[in-house]
Formats: sequence, structure tokens, C-alpha cells
Amino acid sequence: MSRDEEIVEGAKLGGRFDIGEARSVLGELSIRGTETMLYLHDADFFHVEDEHAECIRGTLHDRTKVTVLASAVRSSLGSATRYDESFSFAELMPAYIVSGNRHLSAEVAEITKVTFHIDDAEQVFYDFDAMGHVIDPRPLIEAVVAANERHIDRKIPTGPSPDIAYFAGRTELADVETAIGRVRVFHRPIPSHPLSTREVGMRNRTLVEICFVEPRLLAGTLDAVLSLLRFLGMLAGRPQNIDGIWLDTIGDDRAPPLDLYWTHPPRRPVAWEERSPHPSEILIPVVDEPEQFGTVLSRWLANDPVRLEARVRFASGFEQQRSFSIDRLVGAANMFDILPDDGFSTVAPLAADLLKAKALARGAFRALPNSPERSSVLNALGRLGRPTLRSKVHDRAALVSGALREPLVDLDLVTDEAVKCRNYYVHGSPGSFSYAENGDVVSFLTSALEFFFAASDLIDADWDIAAWRNRGSVLAHPFNRVLHDWDIYAAHIRALREGLPKKAEDEARATVAVCCA
Repeated sequence: MSRDEEIVEGAKLGGRFDIGEARSVLGELSIRGTETMLYLHDADFFHVEDEHAECIRGTLHDRTKVTVLASAVRSSLGSATRYDESFSFAELMPAYIVSGNRHLSAEVAEITKVTFHIDDAEQVFYDFDAMGHVIDPRPLIEAVVAANERHIDRKIPTGPSPDIAYFAGRTELADVETAIGRVRVFHRPIPSHPLSTREVGMRNRTLVEICFVEPRLLAGTLDAVLSLLRFLGMLAGRPQNIDGIWLDTIGDDRAPPLDLYWTHPPRRPVAWEERSPHPSEILIPVVDEPEQFGTVLSRWLANDPVRLEARVRFASGFEQQRSFSIDRLVGAANMFDILPDDGFSTVAPLAADLLKAKALARGAFRALPNSPERSSVLNALGRLGRPTLRSKVHDRAALVSGALREPLVDLDLVTDEAVKCRNYYVHGSPGSFSYAENGDVVSFLTSALEFFFAASDLIDADWDIAAWRNRGSVLAHPFNRVLHDWDIYAAHIRALREGLPKKAEDEARATVAVCCA
């Protein structure tokens, strides 16, 4: 990777673009995030077919090759007259723009490796000793200067106040074989210009790389990136933005990678953004525990195909960060319902008398005319003997509580209330108390459901949650906030359910407010 991103926000890039049938026209790419536009024009009539909009290859005026992919056609054909000259034009809104010294195929799987940088990478992969300044450089400066003098063949004067900055030299942080390919994490220090006398130093980026077993198309490449992004977001405590992504292709081992500009990349909302991650709270300290990181990552990705729907549901709530809604609560509970059965303890078979009653009831209701009520009862009978949502949530929560080695108090109470709250908003079932008047409790129940889902998912992959918890907390990670608030909210929920006098309830509410301030 010899440069930063080729395509930058606000750029206008002109060139010629192929639109099929051996036809090329002039065009301009206007880079504006989600409003990025490819404007094509020519003196002669042309029409951009939908199939051609899937992949348009172009060459910019500076000879950079660009591949414009998955474009939505805003205007497939138009005409105008300016200064008595008529011309045709079309406007397209690309999903992806790939640039570099070659084009990317939209039909042939040729991507062998993808490398990307997430905005919290240097916290997620915190490496305190990677770079630094020599505390007392005076005894060392002569040796350093002498080494340079041998290469440049001239004398370098030294003085009484030298300063030496360094990169310690370890680039590799993790190297893991996974179901999606070989995942590497590494430092990429970039020194300042060697002839600069105004600024001398290094800028480091910690990059993530996936090397595929078999070449992939762009869509499959980005699927792998998104899977890994969901995992890294959990480690960090907030969704991750990608601020650079590069592609290597077949047969180009010595060529620089292609730059990918993603017009609609995964982007966490800023309105309710979580605070920046704190290195001490990253779920797995990658630099200190690379083996645990490798084990958990490998096993978590191996489970991804069968748990994908539930994990995507988790991610859609998690990305809302500090914004809580009823829909988020319902979604947090429903994650457990769409988790595969192998994620739960085995349910004991129904007793013989219950099986007999179930069969009799099913026969009686099947004999009735079709109606919503008949269907509802038959569906309920079909679920009899299978785990309920309440038992599923409790099962996963008990796994987390046990792994903490300090069991959570009133676990049954809190998980039961979470499901009751969900059922109230989905079915209108009676709640234990007024959820509208206790919005902070609803928010806590939502966070608790998300915590139990994600933490149990990681524990299945051999995550040591107790070791993480014992490292302490500054409440930067939402999982730590759930654990910090647990006892207070468990007591508050019990008080609400038992209908304590208003004074006692107000005191409990005040305690919650103080602890959450």
C-alpha cells in the first residue's frame, strides 16, 4: 500500500467511460458520499442500459483506471442544448468505485485479499510499546548518527539536546486461520518525508487483512468484511466505521492494491454515539492475549453462517448506541427466538399425559372451520414442548452469569421482566408495572438483552468474560455499564413488581438516577 485513498471526498474526476457496444463517452465522477454521481455526456445520442450500469470501466485523464459498480440509474438518457450545441447525457449513482492501475472484473472472482482500517483500530488493537521516544537519547545519538553517516557519506552535526523517536519493529499482532480466510492484524508505520526539516516522525495505522482461500467477487469480499466488522464492533463497544479499504487481485502480487470507495459504507449514527473505546475495556486484549483472540475469532466466524440472522438483528440494535426505542427492545428479545436450537440447553420431553392432551386438543381444533383463533391455538400447541422465549433468554443469561463466576442477583426476575415487557408491546399482554412511566427500566432491559445475547455468543466461542471483567472498568463499554447497573436495577424492578409504597419507589428511582448520572 503505497498511498492513502486515491479517491477523496469532494473530488471531481474526469475521463472516458465505456458504456457497452464498444462505445465510450466523456464523464465526470463527483465524489460526495451517498450522493456520489457519475455524469456521462457526448455530442451523439447514447443510452445507458441497466445491465451496463452494473459495471462501467473508465480511464481518468491522469490514466488512473476506475471501475464503477452497481450503479442506480438516475437518468438513463437526456438531451440538452448549450451555446447552440446539442448533447446527450446520463446520470448514475454508483455503489462502489474501484481505482488504481487496472480495472476490477464484475463477473470473474479475482479478489484474493482485502485490507481495511477501522476508525477505532488503534484502541481495539492497543499496543502501548509499539512507538515511543527515547527517554535519555544523549548516550545513543552518536551511534544513530554514525549509522546514517555511513549511508549518506557526509558528517551530521549533533548538539546537546537530541531527541529520538522510534517504532519498536513488531508489525504482526495476530494471524488467524478462519472460515472466511486468513485474518491478519498488523501495524503499518508511515514515516514522514526523509528530506523534511519541519516535521519528522511516524504515523501508524493498524490494519486488518483477510486473505481468501479462493478468489472472490466484490460482493462476497464485502460480506466477509461485514462479518469481521460486527465482531470488532463488539470488542470495541460501538460499531466501527471503515475509513480505508484496499483490494488485491489475482496475478498482481507486486502491483499496488486497488482502492475501494464505498458510497454507502457501514457508518454508525453520530447523534447518540457511544464514547470512544478505552483500551482496558476491549473485550479481548489482542496484543496481550493473541491466542485467545485467535481462538474466539475463529470459532465465532465458524458459527456465523448459522447464526447470521440473529447476529445481524443484534447489530441493527447495537448500532443505535445510546438511542433506545420500543422497536429496539422487541428486536433485542426476538434475537433469541431466531437463534438456532443448538444454542440452548436441551428441553426435557413432555410427560405422557401432556402429550396425550396435546394430541386430543390438536385433533379437536383441526376439526373446526378455519379461523384466526383456530390457527392461533394450533400454533400454540405446535410450540408446546419446545423452549419458550422466556426459557431461551434465561438459558443464555444463565450461561453468562455462570461464566462471570459471580452470579448476577435476581437473574430470573430481570430476564422474566424483559420478556414480559416485550410481550406487552407485541401482544398487549399485561406488564408488571407501567413501562411508559419507567423508561429508564425499559432501556436497561434492552441493554441487558443485548448484553446476554452477544456475551453468550462470545462465550460459546471460548471468550473468558471473567478475566475481562476483572480488568476493571471506566464504563466506556456498554457491557460494563449493564454489569455496573445490574444490582440497582434488579432491586428497582423488584420494588416496582411488589408495588412498594410511592415513597420507597421514589427512593429507589433516586438511587438509580444517582448511579446513572
